[in-house]
Amino acid sequence: MAKRRVHLQHLIGREVYDSTGERVGHIEEIRATQDGERCYVEQYQLGEEGLALRLSIPHLANLLIRPFGPHNQPSSRSVPWQQMDLSDPKQPRLRCTKEELDQMQPKSKDRDSSKDKES
Repeated sequence: MAKRRVHLQHLIGREVYDSTGERVGHIEEIRATQDGERCYVEQYQLGEEGLALRLSIPHLANLLIRPFGPHNQPSSRSVPWQQMDLSDPKQPRLRCTKEELDQMQPKSKDRDSSKDKES
Protein backbone atom coordinates (compact mmCIF):
# COMPACT_ATOMS: atom_id res chain seq x y z
CA MET A 1 0.00 0.00 0.00
CA ALA A 2 1.52 3.33 -1.02
CA LYS A 3 2.13 5.93 1.67
CA ARG A 4 0.15 9.08 1.20
CA ARG A 5 -0.10 12.44 2.88
CA VAL A 6 -3.63 13.65 3.61
CA HIS A 7 -4.61 16.75 5.57
CA LEU A 8 -6.72 15.27 8.36
CA GLN A 9 -8.70 18.44 8.98
CA HIS A 10 -10.27 17.96 5.53
CA LEU A 11 -11.58 14.50 6.49
CA ILE A 12 -13.54 15.55 9.59
CA GLY A 13 -17.25 15.57 8.80
CA ARG A 14 -16.89 13.66 5.52
CA GLU A 15 -19.56 11.08 4.84
CA VAL A 16 -18.23 7.53 4.46
CA TYR A 17 -19.70 4.79 2.28
CA ASP A 18 -18.87 1.10 2.33
CA SER A 19 -17.55 -1.01 -0.55
CA THR A 20 -21.11 -1.57 -1.84
CA GLY A 21 -22.02 2.13 -1.76
CA GLU A 22 -24.08 1.99 1.46
CA ARG A 23 -23.83 4.99 3.80
CA VAL A 24 -21.92 4.18 7.02
CA GLY A 25 -21.57 7.54 8.80
CA HIS A 26 -19.44 10.67 9.08
CA ILE A 27 -15.81 10.84 10.19
CA GLU A 28 -16.02 12.60 13.55
CA GLU A 29 -12.67 11.74 15.14
CA ILE A 30 -9.29 10.46 13.98
CA ARG A 31 -6.95 8.61 16.32
CA ALA A 32 -3.27 8.82 15.48
CA THR A 33 0.16 8.33 17.02
CA GLN A 34 3.20 10.48 16.53
CA ASP A 35 6.61 9.01 15.82
CA GLY A 36 9.16 11.77 15.70
CA GLU A 37 7.97 14.27 13.13
CA ARG A 38 5.54 11.84 11.50
CA CYS A 39 1.98 11.11 12.46
CA TYR A 40 0.30 7.76 11.70
CA VAL A 41 -3.46 7.21 11.71
CA GLU A 42 -4.58 4.21 13.75
CA GLN A 43 -8.34 4.47 13.35
CA TYR A 44 -11.24 6.66 12.32
CA GLN A 45 -14.31 7.13 14.53
CA LEU A 46 -17.66 7.45 12.80
CA GLY A 47 -20.88 8.58 14.46
CA GLU A 48 -22.03 10.27 17.63
CA GLU A 49 -19.48 8.73 19.97
CA GLY A 50 -16.70 9.98 17.69
CA LEU A 51 -18.22 13.44 17.82
CA ALA A 52 -18.40 13.24 21.61
CA LEU A 53 -14.72 12.26 21.77
CA ARG A 54 -13.78 15.18 19.55
CA LEU A 55 -15.74 17.57 21.76
CA SER A 56 -14.29 15.90 24.90
CA ILE A 57 -17.72 15.17 26.37
CA PRO A 58 -18.28 11.42 25.83
CA HIS A 59 -20.50 10.72 28.86
CA LEU A 60 -22.60 13.85 28.55
CA ALA A 61 -23.08 13.32 24.82
CA ASN A 62 -24.39 9.79 25.40
CA LEU A 63 -27.06 11.19 27.70
CA LEU A 64 -28.05 13.93 25.27
CA ILE A 65 -27.71 12.27 21.86
CA ARG A 66 -28.53 8.58 22.29
CA PRO A 67 -32.23 9.00 23.29
CA PHE A 68 -32.96 10.69 19.96
CA GLY A 69 -31.09 8.33 17.65
CA PRO A 70 -32.09 4.98 16.16
CA HIS A 71 -31.85 2.24 18.79
CA ASN A 72 -31.29 -0.66 16.41
CA GLN A 73 -28.03 0.65 14.93
CA PRO A 74 -24.58 1.23 16.39
CA SER A 75 -24.13 4.84 17.47
CA SER A 76 -20.46 4.71 16.55
CA ARG A 77 -18.07 2.65 14.51
CA SER A 78 -14.30 2.39 14.74
CA VAL A 79 -12.60 1.97 11.37
CA PRO A 80 -9.06 0.57 11.38
CA TRP A 81 -6.80 2.69 9.16
CA GLN A 82 -6.25 -0.15 6.69
CA GLN A 83 -10.03 -0.41 6.05
CA MET A 84 -10.35 3.22 4.87
CA ASP A 85 -9.78 4.00 1.18
CA LEU A 86 -8.61 7.60 0.85
CA SER A 87 -7.66 7.46 -2.82
CA ASP A 88 -10.19 10.32 -3.12
CA PRO A 89 -10.10 12.12 0.26
CA LYS A 90 -13.26 14.06 -0.62
CA GLN A 91 -15.16 10.75 -0.86
CA PRO A 92 -13.72 8.33 1.71
CA ARG A 93 -14.86 4.73 1.30
CA LEU A 94 -14.48 1.55 3.29
CA ARG A 95 -12.60 -1.38 1.80
CA CYS A 96 -15.23 -3.66 3.40
CA THR A 97 -19.00 -3.76 3.79
CA LYS A 98 -20.85 -2.16 6.70
CA GLU A 99 -21.68 -5.65 8.01
CA GLU A 100 -18.02 -6.71 7.92
CA LEU A 101 -17.07 -3.52 9.77
CA ASP A 102 -19.73 -4.18 12.42
CA GLN A 103 -18.18 -7.60 13.04
CA MET A 104 -14.81 -5.89 13.70
CA GLN A 105 -16.26 -3.64 16.43
CA PRO A 106 -15.29 -4.19 20.05
CA LYS A 107 -18.16 -5.41 22.18
CA SER A 108 -19.46 -2.75 24.54
CA LYS A 109 -21.38 -3.36 27.74
CA ASP A 110 -24.11 -0.92 26.66
CA ARG A 111 -24.77 -2.75 23.39
CA ASP A 112 -24.64 -6.18 25.05
CA SER A 113 -27.02 -5.19 27.86
CA SER A 114 -29.49 -3.56 25.44
CA LYS A 115 -29.55 -6.74 23.34
CA ASP A 116 -30.24 -8.77 26.50
CA LYS A 117 -33.18 -6.50 27.37
CA GLU A 118 -34.67 -6.93 23.86
CA SER A 119 -34.61 -10.74 24.13
